[in-house]
Amino acid sequence: ALPILQGFFGRQSKKVRLALCLGARIGQIQPKVEDQTQIGCQLYTDEAQAYNRVASSGRPHATVNHSAKEFARDDDGDGINEVHCNSCEGLW
Repeated sequence: ALPILQGFFGRQSKKVRLALCLGARIGQIQPKVEDQTQIGCQLYTDEAQAYNRVASSGRPHATVNHSAKEFARDDDGDGINEVHCNSCEGLW
């Protein structure tokens, strides 16, 4: 498997963290998520299956479905599309 660079962008802190993963499977991604974030931290990702265990690790998790052409969503009805991963994708 090719190594990938996983990015974390703190919306409140504005800090960026990068982690090198040796693949894009749950067993490779999940430890980096747990290492780079705190329990209770809200995470927004795309629909990749590698993130399926994020919520069970104590981190609230919402996804956008890029394959269905969804890139941002307003889940709480306040008019702001808070569910997106555009901040981190903008790094690349």
